[in-house]
Amino acid sequence: MTIDERLEKLTERTDALAVSLEILQGLQLANERRFESNANDFDKIKQTFLVALDSIKRLENIALAHGERLDDLEKH
Repeated sequence: MTIDERLEKLTERTDALAVSLEILQGLQLANERRFESNANDFDKIKQTFLVALDSIKRLENIALAHGERLDDLEKH
């Protein structure tokens, strides 16, 4: 293999590597955009979950209070 052939092959590989890097960069940018849009969705889901968790805790307190009242009624 001559030096010219080696240089040509090296140039081809360099060009292919450049194209691959451009593709990877595009994919990375797309992933970042998708992550940012999903981050807003995750915040909404988190807030909804926290509200539901608070409601469940309140219902637990109500159930405990009613249970205590029933226990008191049964004692009398």
